[in-house]
Amino acid sequence: MTLNSGIFALFLLYLALHIFYLFKVKAFNMNAEPLTHQQLFKAAIIIPIVSFLMIGFICWREYDLKLDADGFNKFIEISKLPLGLLSLSIPFGVVVNNIHRTIQTDKQIKEAERKNKADGFYSHRKNTIEMFESLPFKSFLVVGEKYTLEFENCYSVYRYAYPMASTSSGVFIADENFVRRVDNLWIALKEKLDNPQRDNVNSLFNYIASIETILDNMHRILFFKPIENKDLYVMKFPGEDNVSKKFITKFSCEDDIKIAINAYWNACMIIIQALELSLNSEFIDEVRSVEHYSLSTERKLLRWQMPIKEKVEYALPGIYEFAY
Repeated sequence: MTLNSGIFALFLLYLALHIFYLFKVKAFNMNAEPLTHQQLFKAAIIIPIVSFLMIGFICWREYDLKLDADGFNKFIEISKLPLGLLSLSIPFGVVVNNIHRTIQTDKQIKEAERKNKADGFYSHRKNTIEMFESLPFKSFLVVGEKYTLEFENCYSVYRYAYPMASTSSGVFIADENFVRRVDNLWIALKEKLDNPQRDNVNSLFNYIASIETILDNMHRILFFKPIENKDLYVMKFPGEDNVSKKFITKFSCEDDIKIAINAYWNACMIIIQALELSLNSEFIDEVRSVEHYSLSTERKLLRWQMPIKEKVEYALPGIYEFAY
């Protein structure tokens, strides 16, 4: 093997090893870091220079160095291939630079989109929470005192109302289940009102307590601020088997509970409109009688008056046995 063949074989080996190295370090998968940090850009400069020197050595080794006009002319004449290889660094560098610029532009676009989504999320959350805080919910009497419905924590309400909303998703579609979760309670309330139980005092008070429990569950599911009042109405009455009982409630009469029912119905309608959800006309028609009852003068709870108000520890509405 001649020296020229050996040098050329060494050049091919270098070229193969350098390309293998580029694949190993995943140089072809460039990122948005500065161009000088890109292995592919370094290769676009180094490989043409090494090619120029190694192929040039083959072309130059049989000639003596002459630093005159004839020498320079001869150098240019015999260095056409090495100089051509060296000149490849310019187009290679330009191509790598253009690809890198495209990657940087793509990253900037994605970063701008991410920022826009984040800004959109925080803006939407802020505006929605402000809207939640200003919703015109109605009031009703709780143990003779005015109580206005309001959300306990508007941030929690937002999280449940818009479960898909985040700084990365950009999805601001309200979840219908936020309000639909109380549909079954409205249906249960309708069934209660359609079938009043008032055969005796015990059944009447159990009936009232069941209605109040439905409203309490609705209150909790819709994330309204808890009603904190240790003053509750208490009605004592004789039970069966000589057992004394007492009925505990927040409402003093049927009118109070009607106003409360209407307040919760109004709240559901306001929330649906605020979240821009569609009304379920079939459901509305099914439970419309509940709203009508809350606005009417109809009496389903005859003989119900709660003249006694006592300080009691927190208790659920209902009937309790007690000893004198």
